[in-house]
Parts: sequence; structure tokens; C-alpha cells
Amino acid sequence: MKKLYRRNVAAVVVNANGEILACERSDVAGAWQLPQGGIEADETPEQALLRELKEEIGTCDVEIIGSLPEPIKYDWPEKLYRRGFHGQEQNYFLVRLNESAQINLNADANHVEFSSCRWMCMSDFLSLVSGFKSDAYREALTQFAQLFPDSLKLSRGRTHE
Repeated sequence: MKKLYRRNVAAVVVNANGEILACERSDVAGAWQLPQGGIEADETPEQALLRELKEEIGTCDVEIIGSLPEPIKYDWPEKLYRRGFHGQEQNYFLVRLNESAQINLNADANHVEFSSCRWMCMSDFLSLVSGFKSDAYREALTQFAQLFPDSLKLSRGRTHE
């Protein structure tokens, strides 16, 4: 049987220091992730990116630094299969939050995805995430660190190698 993957976008949001915005899910305490969501039938990945950022962190006031050349697929646990999909095919974007932008996790009262967020270096983010998304996140961040080495703070002591 062929697996079907839901088209999706994920945003690696960084600040001026190259730190990543890590978001804690409101429905699963201790589950940290990136802002992400599905691509609607009439949307481009860039349009979905901006919509998801507005819905999930309350702002789409970002500069798109770049995107990965190919989507990254990951499988869901079987209990999460829905609408015939077995996982997601994510289009990753690296975006810098504009300094004047304000994060508001409660901007959409009908859709509160995250209970908290914090800025951290790449190594701290990767040590915090676990579960079925972690390999995809590791792959995406590794690629972004190679493609845009001055944009990500890799560890507490250094921005790039």
C-alpha cells in the first residue's frame, strides 16, 4: 500500500541572534516544536507559511531567508492517521522575525496551538524535541545550517562553524 503524505509547511523562526523559536504545544505539556501546518488546496507553500505563522504565533512579520530545496517526509504514529494520510511532507522555511514584531500565542482565540515559547540555540532545540518529528527537524536544521551558516546559532557559544 502506498503511503499518502499531507502537504505541510514548517517555519524555523529565528531572531537577530540566530536563536530558534521553540513552541510548547498547548495540548501536550512538554512537547516542543516549530510552527507548522497544512497547505490548503488553493495556497502556495509561501502563503501557507504566512497564514500558519499568523494563526500560531500571532504575527507573520518575518523576512524569508530561504527554504529547503526538497520537502522532508515523516510518518505519524498509526493512532494519528487521518483522512487517509500516514504522515506529512513538510516544506521548510527559515525566517527571521522582524525586531518590531510581537509574538501573541493567543491571537486566534479559536486556535491556541501553543502554551509557551522561548528562544534557544539549535543544539538546545534539538535536545528538547522528541518523538516522531525529531528526525525531520534534525535534518531540516542541519540543511539550513549548511545553506545559511550565518543565520543560526548552533550552540550557546557559537553562531556557525
